[in-house]
Amino acid sequence: MKRIIKQIKAENLIIDETKPSESEPSTVELPPRRKDPIRDEEVLDFYSQAIIRAAEKISPSVVNISVSPKMRNREQDELSGNASGFIFTPDGYILTNSHVVHNTGALEITLADGRRVNAQIIGDDPDTDLAVIRISASNLVAAPLGDSQSLRVGQLVIAIVVTLTDSSTR
Repeated sequence: MKRIIKQIKAENLIIDETKPSESEPSTVELPPRRKDPIRDEEVLDFYSQAIIRAAEKISPSVVNISVSPKMRNREQDELSGNASGFIFTPDGYILTNSHVVHNTGALEITLADGRRVNAQIIGDDPDTDLAVIRISASNLVAAPLGDSQSLRVGQLVIAIVVTLTDSSTR
């Protein structure tokens, strides 16, 4: 559909968007044209509903990562802390930031259902600030990865994270 719209705009053609093309059937059903303008509240509510659906779909895959520092010479090199990541495979691989796990001690993961499990660092790339860790647990919900090549500059995105209060109440 996007390809057709770009082609039409490039050729300055005018079409009736309410009727599908006979040569290429449309899979998108457009609502009837409105005579009154769309109110801001309607647009914001539609956007809010989309965000709610995305959060409900992805939240079971989002995890809290508790980081314990390495101990050297009986002194702490770094402070302990918490961060977020998300499960991207059903066998326990989690994507997070490199700065979260780089040069750390133990990693404890709190799942959306409240289970706590230890994690191992599988890969850590400080240059891209990405890291993969793995847990061993059953019944994991993996978040589907999108296609970053399809994103456009200016497109809205959302970030879903676990806060300290979320990890104990969800």
